Amino acid sequence: MRLLNFLLLASLLTYGTFHVTFEWQTLTSWSSPAVVWQSQKLDSPRSGFLSNFIFSNLTNGTSRAEMTFFSPLLHVKTAGPKEPTKNYAKDLRHGFVKWRDGKPLVDKPITYQPTQKSLSTIRDFVQKRPIDIPDETDGLSPYLTTAREVVEEAERVHLSLFSDLIGARKYAILVGAAAFENKGDPAITVGQMRVLEKLQVKVLYAINVRDCNDKHFAKAKSAVSSYRKEDVVILMQGGGNLVGYGAENVCRAKAFAAFPGYTSILFSQSVFMSGSNSTVIRMAGLYCCKPNLTILLRDKLSLYIAKRMFSNGTRIVLAPDMAFGNGLIPRFSPPVYDVLWLRRNDGESPTYQSAPAFPAGVTVLVSDWWQWATPKGKTTLETAHYMLMNGLLFLQRGRVVVTDRLHGHILSTLMDIPHVLLDNTDNKLSSYHNTWTRGLANTRLTDNSQDAVKLALELLRTYGESLPRAANFAVIED
Repeated sequence: MRLLNFLLLASLLTYGTFHVTFEWQTLTSWSSPAVVWQSQKLDSPRSGFLSNFIFSNLTNGTSRAEMTFFSPLLHVKTAGPKEPTKNYAKDLRHGFVKWRDGKPLVDKPITYQPTQKSLSTIRDFVQKRPIDIPDETDGLSPYLTTAREVVEEAERVHLSLFSDLIGARKYAILVGAAAFENKGDPAITVGQMRVLEKLQVKVLYAINVRDCNDKHFAKAKSAVSSYRKEDVVILMQGGGNLVGYGAENVCRAKAFAAFPGYTSILFSQSVFMSGSNSTVIRMAGLYCCKPNLTILLRDKLSLYIAKRMFSNGTRIVLAPDMAFGNGLIPRFSPPVYDVLWLRRNDGESPTYQSAPAFPAGVTVLVSDWWQWATPKGKTTLETAHYMLMNGLLFLQRGRVVVTDRLHGHILSTLMDIPHVLLDNTDNKLSSYHNTWTRGLANTRLTDNSQDAVKLALELLRTYGESLPRAANFAVIED
């Protein structure tokens, strides 16, 4: 199949009026989007820049294409085939491309059976520095079948990457630290701090993402005033909010303005394409063309999009989620239920209305950890630590976990709890799983809630003998 090498987002990085010519060519990457061929408004009320175009496949020949794009900053004119051979413009939301060769990225439960890889080939890979293979740092992931293997490989990649990126710098400012009840964000914050501890990098000041104002940036600038610029690195919180979440982008823009010329690293992120065309263009301008900035992307789909939006001077690297910096964590609390179903209820939620029924005799709790309140500490980082521990406790309530939150997957992996990933409409979970954890033997992936029930029961049967027994007395009603 012949596809257009989609370079429109890269062209957004420059202002003015341009005439851009594209060539249809064969792409082999699983994350390659299909051809952009005609401007059209889609029905999604939250559709972003990419959602304003039809994605389709062309199967015949090679041709040239041109496109016209109108915005306050850029005018790109192109023209192309008026009608494609086929149109797979389906189910696009928030600008994420869900289609590979016209098929959904996830259309049935997936259980990966990794092939054997020779020891010599593995040895050759691990001898490469991740910084030298920025698009391929996940090379071992299909062959890592246990939680220990997955976590230790993530730690290896992290330590190697940050040793190279941070270099001899021993002081840091952390921008955007999280201490709110979405337990995944505090888990990222604490994981970042764990990695910095191992590298003996001292954080001079941490700015809470909810207090990202001039007062705190003034304190941060004061904290670094007695150090040379060459000795300090500016670090920005990872997560799943690149582009589509306004407050986090504003916070990072303030960091760029407060610390010009400093080496800066944006910890592992997913691209969340939401907002108007002008918003996406502003974000392209914010993150592109910065030789002192490295952006880490935590999944191949986000990597693909980011390279076309932000590269052109900004370094783009694939890296695991920073919550893996917390390392392996043994279960420290016995379960109460057979199945804990972590179900989010916000703009990133899957489309199922409620969790399906389980067979009689299987105890199930369906809940979100936002309502699982955490005691507060004296500082942002102390509170983040408690929130991570509370999230771990929340997940341990189940012998097996079903989750439509990405960090339900990641924290379950840290504790080696068998679990089912229930993908959301942006493929956030499957994109991460397909990049870093697809070899895990005790993990299942689906985009269907009915199938999630079947897979959870399968995990209970498969691993039941090795799982701790549920404290069933705890569910007796008062």
